[in-house]
Amino acid sequence: MSGFNPSLLKQLKQSLQSTQTPCQWQRRRVHTAYCAVEFQVHAVHVTRPGKASRQLPYDKVRLFQLLSWLQPTHATPGN
Repeated sequence: MSGFNPSLLKQLKQSLQSTQTPCQWQRRRVHTAYCAVEFQVHAVHVTRPGKASRQLPYDKVRLFQLLSWLQPTHATPGN
């Protein structure tokens, strides 16, 4: 089982900054108007309005997936 990966958090932060996505950071947690993502020890906790919250193990998490939840206006058309 894989654990917290600081490089994933760093890449996410850089991507959100480069697209100028309004967000708030609190340690290992990021909030946007569309989603909240918290990097926990063994999983990423995702909370989206109107959806059930999810715990994703790190080996199942992809950067593009997190970005599409945090900034859906920048997501690929058709997703």
